[in-house]
Amino acid sequence: MSRLASLLIVLVLWLLEALLHRRKPRRDGVFLDGLHFFLTPYLVQIWLGYFLIPLGAVLILGLEGIRFFPLGEISLTVPLTLFCLPICDLGSYLMHRLQHRVPFLWRFHQIHHSSQELDVLSSVRFHSLDAALQQAAFGLPLYLLAFADGHFSRSEGECILLAAGILIAWNVLTHGSFGHWPKFLDTLFVTPGFHRKHHEVGARGHYALQFSFWDRFFGTQIKSGKEKGFLIVHGLDDGKNPSLAEQFFWPGC
Repeated sequence: MSRLASLLIVLVLWLLEALLHRRKPRRDGVFLDGLHFFLTPYLVQIWLGYFLIPLGAVLILGLEGIRFFPLGEISLTVPLTLFCLPICDLGSYLMHRLQHRVPFLWRFHQIHHSSQELDVLSSVRFHSLDAALQQAAFGLPLYLLAFADGHFSRSEGECILLAAGILIAWNVLTHGSFGHWPKFLDTLFVTPGFHRKHHEVGARGHYALQFSFWDRFFGTQIKSGKEKGFLIVHGLDDGKNPSLAEQFFWPGC
């Protein structure tokens, strides 16, 4: 998908979101989020293409003679990719939890949580290293399967791109406001209502990105401020708004 097509999709969804809620599509931070949309994906590709993926390939190839699982001649296919999505989300869950618990990782992840209003466009506000680590954790099970037979084919690469597309699309969807989703969906999937609890000031939980049952399994499912009778506020605990240099280069600089 081209950059122009991606831009049009986000803009259409953002304007649709504004129309549904009868509010102006312009808000504080929209220019900053626009910069993230144009710049961050390219910076993420640099982190992945020149650092994280080569490092992961070296580690995987170094373990070539060690068989933890009888993977044999398994090849990554579209059905297998879809079947593995919950396992991929487990990788995302664990990385996301670390990004909140490890101070060094939180320095980068707090950029995403600096948004005080959640919508389609705010979903792209990430530090590039933070987003690259999340994508790497999500894709690790697929890379292991793809390299299981010692080869990495074009079709397997397309399967990984499919999974990455699902991750990105779901991320945009869960940050948007498109009306109320049926409550029973929260028992299986991360919905916008489920994820908004994670963005509340003081929240410590709801780390899953696609499948909500990981939070129940690990005991990190939480109640929202509304359920506790508090005023709901999104953003960082201290209300900090990171500078432009922190957003794109080094947080805390």
